Amino acid sequence: MQTSLAAYRDKGVTDFQIEGGLFLAHGVAESSPAYRRTLLLDEMRVGKTPAAIVGADILGCENILWLTLGSARKGHAEDWAKFSQMDRDINVLLSGKDRVAPRGINITSWDLAAGSLHQKLSAQKYDLVVADEIDKCKSVDANRSKALFGEDFTGGGFSDLAEYCWGLTGTLMPNHPNELWPVLRAWFPRTILVDGKPLTYDKFEKRFCKFYVMNPENPYRRRRVITGGKNIDELRERVRPIFLRRKFTEVAPDVPLPTMEDIYVEPKLPREIQDGDSAFLSQVEKAAKTSSDPLEIVEQLSKDERARLRRLLGLTKVSGVAKLVDAELKAAPGKIVIFAYHREVIEFLLGRLKQHGAVALYGGMTPKKKFEVQDAFANDNACRAIIGQYKSAGAGINLSAADEWLAAEPDYSTGDVEQALKRVMNIFKMRQVRMRFALAEGSMDTGIMRKYRSKLEVTQQVFG
Repeated sequence: MQTSLAAYRDKGVTDFQIEGGLFLAHGVAESSPAYRRTLLLDEMRVGKTPAAIVGADILGCENILWLTLGSARKGHAEDWAKFSQMDRDINVLLSGKDRVAPRGINITSWDLAAGSLHQKLSAQKYDLVVADEIDKCKSVDANRSKALFGEDFTGGGFSDLAEYCWGLTGTLMPNHPNELWPVLRAWFPRTILVDGKPLTYDKFEKRFCKFYVMNPENPYRRRRVITGGKNIDELRERVRPIFLRRKFTEVAPDVPLPTMEDIYVEPKLPREIQDGDSAFLSQVEKAAKTSSDPLEIVEQLSKDERARLRRLLGLTKVSGVAKLVDAELKAAPGKIVIFAYHREVIEFLLGRLKQHGAVALYGGMTPKKKFEVQDAFANDNACRAIIGQYKSAGAGINLSAADEWLAAEPDYSTGDVEQALKRVMNIFKMRQVRMRFALAEGSMDTGIMRKYRSKLEVTQQVFG
């Protein structure tokens, strides 16, 4: 198809987004020889969706499967209608009962694609499959990963339904190098060849990850705890040819960089919390004070105990965060985005900030309700606070109506935090954003978060 680059500019597509589209359309030589596989890894808020639309138009793709986050479906459908120069039907799938269109663009969520829509979506061929937020397929055990790459990551899945497959994300490796293996093994096996064979998952992890073995003598509780990466220079050289990545500061050098700071709140559990929970938290906190590394104490707990501790640490900050935000919204105009991990934390904060028109965005909400919440925060001046869960509000949506960002309960995945941070940024936004992390003063919460933040350094070393 003949496309006019000038027409894209007239629609608001930037030159670097057009460049991204040309890269996607060209593909990379290191992918599987029978297909064209490409990764666009621009930092968040750079604009990967317009780039993919340009690339699809250049190739003349008519039948497209677009996999994304549930909360992002509506926005992506609007982008296709706005930016594309081709006339395609746009079909947004919101439930497993929806009909998959035989032609045009089928846009659906990862959960539906790997679940109730899997059979329907797999029953037809496509010109192009786009895996938006492909980092959701970083786990070898996830149904999403198997749906896209096939059960054994050597063939099958949605990847075999189209000649062209593109992966889009700003955080391909949110935590550790082993999260790269699924996409490298399935799409770019040549990048992990050793002695003529692609590395298995186990060998890849041993080659590129630092770890220690917990409970080595107990076969029921034995597990690897990954602490970082190694041989990073080698890994960087192996993956360098397969992606394009531009930083936010490169494409928007005039946009003010956000300020970032920690704020300390007094730890205090809500009155509704049971005495048993309070005693458990006190016991773990006491043990942490005798250790130079609080993570060692955490790793010694069972899986259920770690989850319990994480929930309680989040709840200790609810009161302090609510008081802080309430005072700030009363004192000055503007909007704030608050992120948390647990729904219980979100509901506590929502109840305490109702007078400011607070809304929430979390897992389990209907697509219609999610769209209504996003619209209210963007357009209703009375809605001054949104409290989002990282998995539901941390990617694929625009929250740039706010200039304040606060992590009431930071996620332990640096990739999810980085995605969430970028929700309030915009390449055309000239107002400076203030980003803050709430820490429980004098609590092990502070030490845990400082330790987990160090994981971001490995990602920066691999992708820049």
